Amino acid sequence: MESGCWGVPALRIGNFTVWGQDRLWLLVRHIEEQCDTGDGILV
Repeated sequence: MESGCWGVPALRIGNFTVWGQDRLWLLVRHIEEQCDTGDGILV
């Protein structure tokens, strides 16, 4: 609740937060962008 996130599933990477199974595509896009900029690691 402190992070302003409620409901399930709630996923947070750094300051990026999504909730709801229908938002998983946003999480995937965020991870891809992090990898493209060199801020993330694609394994």
